[in-house]
Amino acid sequence: MDGVDDMDGVDSPAAGRPYLRVVRWVVTALLAGAVVYLLWQNDALAAGLRRLTLGETAVLAVLVVATWLCQAEGLHVALTALGADIRRRETVSLTLSSIALNYLPAKAGTVLRAAALKYQYRVSYRDFVSQSVVRIGAMAIVSLALLLAWTAVAQGERAPRPGAPLAAAMLLGAAALLFGVPRLGSLLPVRGNAARLLAPRVLTATNLLLLVQFALVGVRLWFAMRAIGAPIDALDSLLIAPVMTVSTLLNITPGGIGLRELMTAFVGQQLGSSFDTLLVATLVDRAAMLLMTIALAVPALLREGSQLRAAARQSPSLPRRG
Repeated sequence: MDGVDDMDGVDSPAAGRPYLRVVRWVVTALLAGAVVYLLWQNDALAAGLRRLTLGETAVLAVLVVATWLCQAEGLHVALTALGADIRRRETVSLTLSSIALNYLPAKAGTVLRAAALKYQYRVSYRDFVSQSVVRIGAMAIVSLALLLAWTAVAQGERAPRPGAPLAAAMLLGAAALLFGVPRLGSLLPVRGNAARLLAPRVLTATNLLLLVQFALVGVRLWFAMRAIGAPIDALDSLLIAPVMTVSTLLNITPGGIGLRELMTAFVGQQLGSSFDTLLVATLVDRAAMLLMTIALAVPALLREGSQLRAAARQSPSLPRRG
């Protein structure tokens, strides 16, 4: 990752490439238009969306906040391992701010988080990228563990007796991924601060927090499906959860708008659920996310913006505009 620290003066990954912003907004508009068209053409879907009560919306909002807090705790674990002197309240504020700004093109929230960590907490861009890479790797490990667990349960249901040994082996494999792989992290030829992120304790904590985060996302999908009158198997919703999470990381549409909904519906359809109802359920979940983004993330963004400007005035290394 040589050269990662040479980011001073770069406003965003799309700096100097304004056409990328246009492309992303066009893709977003097309995907959002596809979702609206599906709803417009299907009265049953629109009716299901209208079934949502205020109480159910409140429950989803609470689950969304719980998911964000879990995400913030994962960031705090990584930053603490890197030696940053940062309180949990600050990591929550940074997480909420980046969530709000990531609805803009070029992952603006991620750029803000990287800048804030460097100039307020002395976390280099190199270390910021390192923790992002480790987190993505942990997502892959936890997702594979969930897939093994789901397959084990499905195998046990299809053939209880003959399938028991294979199901047990898969469950053991899932446990090995969650708790065994982190012990191998310290064996990798990594030096510097990045090596701290590969400590068994840090990797295990990261895996467990991601597991909880995926579980919360799965509960949100399960609850949203029940709210619109189309229940889904709890294990299926748990298996779909990593797709819902990872789709928001893809820098294709701002906040994963449209992409997240369509990817979730497609994967759920492969598991036997209705594409249309899954689409409505993810729209319900998106509505709860937007509601809490306005209520919590935007105020956090304003707070982080003022703190970053204060840090900019005090930091001699921060580039000034002429």
